[in-house]
Amino acid sequence: MKKNNHIVTILLSIMIVLLVIILIIVLVKDSKKDSNTPNYKETNNYIGKDKALDIALEHAKLKESEVYDLSIELEDKYNARVYEIDFNYKNYDYEYYVDALTGDILHSFKEID
Repeated sequence: MKKNNHIVTILLSIMIVLLVIILIIVLVKDSKKDSNTPNYKETNNYIGKDKALDIALEHAKLKESEVYDLSIELEDKYNARVYEIDFNYKNYDYEYYVDALTGDILHSFKEID
């Protein structure tokens, strides 16, 4: 009888140790996920899609009425929130990343479509 109690105690101790190890593994995995998240906070101080578009069009020396296939999306790039702006003009394809907080152009690209 004492031998059975001793075995049960050992098995319970092993189970507790295994549960603690699993908990540590889960916590370490979650902390690694957070470290890969861009370092910014959500804010209502974004310049807005219209202002971002104005910045991109001014840089391209175009007017909104001249472009087509216009797309503006708020994305995570360059460790920041950016407006990804894509549009076409004549036979050219334009792509811009405009910082959502500062309005800085972080990336611009123009190629023949």
